[in-house]
Amino acid sequence: MKRIRLNDLLKRRTKPTARTEAEKKVVRIRREALANRFLGQMRDAGVPEPVREYLFIEHRRYRADFAWPEYGLEAEVDGGLLGMGRNSGHTSVTGMLRDQERNAEAAIAGWAVIRVSRKTIDNGQAVAWVRRWFEGRRK
Repeated sequence: MKRIRLNDLLKRRTKPTARTEAEKKVVRIRREALANRFLGQMRDAGVPEPVREYLFIEHRRYRADFAWPEYGLEAEVDGGLLGMGRNSGHTSVTGMLRDQERNAEAAIAGWAVIRVSRKTIDNGQAVAWVRRWFEGRRK
């Protein structure tokens, strides 16, 4: 089996192309549809109603896709995984480092973060995680 060196892989990289406005719009529509599907699942599961696009760390301008401020929980939909868009903000090295920093800042501020993807929304795992989180906190 041939071993591939990191330098060889780096040489193969191509510069990402800029998205057109139409492509950006398609990605936004798909991401919104995914978030709405997740919201519907959460409503069907009977979890408390979340706040959409909640600004949870103001000085960093971090917004949660779904937040329950009174519980300190946020759910983040990683729509860029699994082909939602090329050069996704969540799968590039820069994007992963940005997500890592965001998650650390959220934890420091006392927030629990549940990150979900299209796969976990489609298979029901995402809503199961949120439901389990709330079940562990109800009296």
